[in-house]
Amino acid sequence: YLFRCCSSFPMAYTPPVGEAAMFTGRYRDMVAYPEGYVYIEAVSAADPVVTIRGKKAKSDPQEWLLKGSVTASGELQVDFSPIGGPVKLTGKLDTNHSIIWADNTCWNLESSGQFEHTVPRT
Repeated sequence: YLFRCCSSFPMAYTPPVGEAAMFTGRYRDMVAYPEGYVYIEAVSAADPVVTIRGKKAKSDPQEWLLKGSVTASGELQVDFSPIGGPVKLTGKLDTNHSIIWADNTCWNLESSGQFEHTVPRT
């Protein structure tokens, strides 16, 4: 069974510059970590910076925390090195608001908006 994560690979949606809030939501990587989750939150409406927290599985003892930003071209750029990934990985929203990453992985949007448990602003 092949899971197709995003329905419109070639049709990427580019948010306006500085619109980090466009990426805010709860996502899931159904291929690599179907039992995990990822939350993306904008630091402020005027700032292109986002915080990203998540787990590879709900049973993991601790969430990881990453920082990213929205580039002038409307892409999300994240440093995944704290959890063993690349230093600069970029992703774009597709028409379903899933994030298509440069390494061809996809995070599916499950819900959008701010969350009760917010990421520490460090």
